[in-house]
Amino acid sequence: MSALNIPNGTVRPSLFEMAAGRLQALCDALEFPESKPVVDLFHRLLVPWGDRPLAEGPQWPSNVGDDHTPVEFSLALGSAPELRVMVEPLGETPSLQSNAAASMALLESLSPAFDVDMTRLRRVKDLFMPRSPEGTFAAWVAAEFSPSRSPKFKVYLNPYAQGRALAPGLIEEALVRLGFTMAWPYVAQILSRRGPDLDELMYFSLDVSHSSESRLKVYARHRRCTVADLEAAASGSPTHRAGDVARFLGTVAPNVNMFQGRAPFNCYAFAGGSDRPMAVTTHFPINGYAANDRLVRDRVVAYLRVAGIPEGPYERALASFANRPLESGIGLQSYVSFRRHHGQPRLTVYLPVEAYRPGKVATPPNTLRPSGVVEISKKFEEAAITDDPYLRRVRREAANLDGFGLILANYEVWRDVSMRLVTVAAERVADEAPRRILAVRALELLAEPVGASALLGDLDDVERVRRLVPIRRFETRLAAFLASASPYEAIGALIARDV
Repeated sequence: MSALNIPNGTVRPSLFEMAAGRLQALCDALEFPESKPVVDLFHRLLVPWGDRPLAEGPQWPSNVGDDHTPVEFSLALGSAPELRVMVEPLGETPSLQSNAAASMALLESLSPAFDVDMTRLRRVKDLFMPRSPEGTFAAWVAAEFSPSRSPKFKVYLNPYAQGRALAPGLIEEALVRLGFTMAWPYVAQILSRRGPDLDELMYFSLDVSHSSESRLKVYARHRRCTVADLEAAASGSPTHRAGDVARFLGTVAPNVNMFQGRAPFNCYAFAGGSDRPMAVTTHFPINGYAANDRLVRDRVVAYLRVAGIPEGPYERALASFANRPLESGIGLQSYVSFRRHHGQPRLTVYLPVEAYRPGKVATPPNTLRPSGVVEISKKFEEAAITDDPYLRRVRREAANLDGFGLILANYEVWRDVSMRLVTVAAERVADEAPRRILAVRALELLAEPVGASALLGDLDDVERVRRLVPIRRFETRLAAFLASASPYEAIGALIARDV
């Protein structure tokens, strides 16, 4: 372990030796009573790929670090500090398939000595580790260290493993397989409420332990979002308190209301068989909104004071971890995250190892514009409608004629609405060609079969009206839009409706 004593600035021969020195410094700053078991376990997480010479450069374009370093540390601050390590295990010849196999083998190797239970991971392995995987990673493995307990482990999985279009279906299926049969509505309607172009489902993680309170987490990246958007996305958890997210962001990102650069995340944690998320965490990419690490440090300290969290452990850890002056650039701290733990604020600071390109901050991905009619149509062509999470659920559950009747009844009402809307638009369009198109569509609507009302025949008038409130409300709003919009906007709305 002589590499642990190599001075800062000296070229270290391997990724492990370089990173282990900084891990040792963090353990010392946090006054861990024993650091050797932490460093030894860290070595196990990196064997054998972490022993390659740094001079060879990154083997794999890992997204764990902005400079492709497949290792990151983080510091959780609250009643007692915790130190965390995340790695992307690499195969002998790195690829999505070999990296997935390396991750599984690593966790299997840890199970005899530590609390590692692979049962839940095996239950969803075929979803996230298919034979022909897609995406930018297969799995990341994380370890949590605390002086008061044994290490805990977690695995992060890629919802895009079977393609972007199937990500929602994969997450819904995984939730159901793991016993959270009705959790999906919280993810779909709150966490990712603005749709897949703006609220992207990015990660799915599992605690791999025997505890009945082991968590699973779903992460959404919120593109082009406001503070209000992030607050709303966090509201699905009972631990959320109104104003928490705004207070956090107002301190770590002052005077920013629209996040146009690197996108923040929200994460829902589920545990104990409850379909409602037990906790929510807001992750903010602070290195994309600060000029240097000194400014990041000042903002983190300011929030720790607001939250009543002791700042000493953070300041000592950062001072020991930094290998250059904080004001000289950005990159020593990538994200900060906020959540409530047992009602108390908890802040986590993420510390990139920067083995290859210190000071590198990844360029934000291109901002997606909301899908137009053409893009929506293409999505239906590229992905089978039966992969939609709702239809997966319909296929999985016993037949529910009452629910199916409601769907058909709404469609029948909408068919009538569509006829009237086509008429409204046609009366306001002067050009002959669009009028002919609308006339053809009207004839097609008249030819479509009806009959859903029979499935609602046993309902009394009050219940029938109640069930059709949403479609009637939508009819009123859309009719008002068509009456005031230009004829061609009206046609666009009708096309969108048909899609």
